Amino acid sequence: MESNPEASAQMMDGLITIGPVKGINGTDFLRRMLKYNLHVARDEGAAYSARGTRDGFVITAQGPGVLGYLVDRDGLEASRSDLEDFARRLIAPGQDILIEGWHMTGDDEKLLCRTVICHGGDMVTVTPIRKLIGAGALRRSAAEPPRAGRFEFEP
Repeated sequence: MESNPEASAQMMDGLITIGPVKGINGTDFLRRMLKYNLHVARDEGAAYSARGTRDGFVITAQGPGVLGYLVDRDGLEASRSDLEDFARRLIAPGQDILIEGWHMTGDDEKLLCRTVICHGGDMVTVTPIRKLIGAGALRRSAAEPPRAGRFEFEP
């Protein structure tokens, strides 16, 4: 029987934080997420909150099934174009949305995730940064030379 690493990852604990995003109405933010089929992956038992704070609107989730990035309706990582469309009229030029988190991908492996969505006026850019850490990641990358800057992991 073949194992599905993405299905396994959804059984393990993870964390995601979106924001704080200043000047955003939380209800509008959540409605826009639904409109663009963006979801916080989580299983029963995961802690979830969406609230306004002094610093802006924040979504957090931690626990079983939580992934370090937003997912689409199929449970796959949301595409850059979906994230761009989501943010285009939601945030003002010069503003950004930070999505940070992590989740376990297997034995002794954790995927650290950071996605920055920036509104530059004429365009919205999405920069995903992924770093796989742990014993399993070290075994796979031992033969590869280190790369300068950020490490992007693509499954």
